[in-house]
Amino acid sequence: MSKISDALFSKATKAVLVSVFAQPGGVHLRALMSQTGLGSASAQRELGKLTEAGLLIRQELGKVILYKANVDSPIFQELSAIIRKIEGPEHVLKEMLLPFESRIESAFIYGSVARNEDTAFSDIDLFVLADDIGSADLYLALVEAETKLSRKIGITVYRPKEYKRKLEGKNHFLISVMDGPKIQLIGKPDEQGATR
Repeated sequence: MSKISDALFSKATKAVLVSVFAQPGGVHLRALMSQTGLGSASAQRELGKLTEAGLLIRQELGKVILYKANVDSPIFQELSAIIRKIEGPEHVLKEMLLPFESRIESAFIYGSVARNEDTAFSDIDLFVLADDIGSADLYLALVEAETKLSRKIGITVYRPKEYKRKLEGKNHFLISVMDGPKIQLIGKPDEQGATR
């Protein structure tokens, strides 16, 4: 995916977009410089260019200036999807789950991130369906992913038999998760619903 992003965006533009889109509440210049490794002049140039193009908005809160993704931009949804595919939570969580991939039947993001309604304070909800993996097995990788994303990750792990039993028992939580939008990380979107 990095070859695609390198072809679409300069490294500086990509770094700024990824940083800003990962923080719906906005980011200020110093934090952006720290996250991207860009110098002040480069960061300001990119922010200016992206703001002038209408992709970002500049918001003054007292003495603090925040930059946010412009949700009213005509290409916000498409750009958001591209950024997420390049470096967003999906990318980080796929990397996190990669060492466990052969042991996982299905894994996906659900909740506010999947609905594209997340804020700077939203957790990332991760669902994992696996026979021999528990939350403890994923703990170290989870902590690393939380650090990379600067977001809390809530993980729900089900074993296939328990999952099937609860679905057949019309478990409200599972039904609402399965009926809601999902961002598939491992497995096919219909695999986990096949037992319904």
